[in-house]
Amino acid sequence: AGSAAVVAACLLMYWLGGLEGALMCIATAAGLTAAGSARLSWAQSSFVTASACVVAAVASLANGPGIMGMTADLLEPLVPVYASAGIPEGQARAVMDTLVYLSPGTGAFQVAIGCILAARLAGVASGNGDQGSWRSLRLGLAPAWILICSLAASVAGDRTGMDWVARAGANILVFLAAPYGAVGMVILGEAARTRPFLLAAGLFLAVAATPVMAAAVLMTGVLDTWLDFRTR
Repeated sequence: AGSAAVVAACLLMYWLGGLEGALMCIATAAGLTAAGSARLSWAQSSFVTASACVVAAVASLANGPGIMGMTADLLEPLVPVYASAGIPEGQARAVMDTLVYLSPGTGAFQVAIGCILAARLAGVASGNGDQGSWRSLRLGLAPAWILICSLAASVAGDRTGMDWVARAGANILVFLAAPYGAVGMVILGEAARTRPFLLAAGLFLAVAATPVMAAAVLMTGVLDTWLDFRTR
């Protein structure tokens, strides 16, 4: 029954999202199956599934642009939507250019978030939710070095005129916002459990100053590598 459901889901995704959607669905199912057979934790299952899904999304570029390779033509229909909301055309096109520039990174970010949620849902549905794994989620030094190197590449590439180096660094930084943002949310969530006023402050900032709150969450996740907030 499970196999039939997976086949049906993949066919549905092919109908809705073409080859890219079908390949990502197959990769997600394969990643979750492998992680379940190996009895991996939720965090490990998320990593395995996201890796397989990103590879599938990159492979689908051979069939045309997708979330990993947006083009200006693909986003052109959104310009009238922005115009109807009162946004000047120049600003709308600037947003489109940014989306195209960061399309590999934002696509990988979406894939990672989707796979994290899929792994969590699969664990809960199978009765192996591993509730404690969420609160113990941590990133080691390896992602930190990737973060540092990506930041250096983005700055160096921009200053030396090597656009492809700057773009690669910027896209990797966008992707890393997913795992570091998850860690930051875990830490702030744990803090809010014992200090309710922090939850109220966080909700206010999320509405009134969304960029500030997003930056705070990311920086909390990044700094946790060295400061280990939960232990403190």
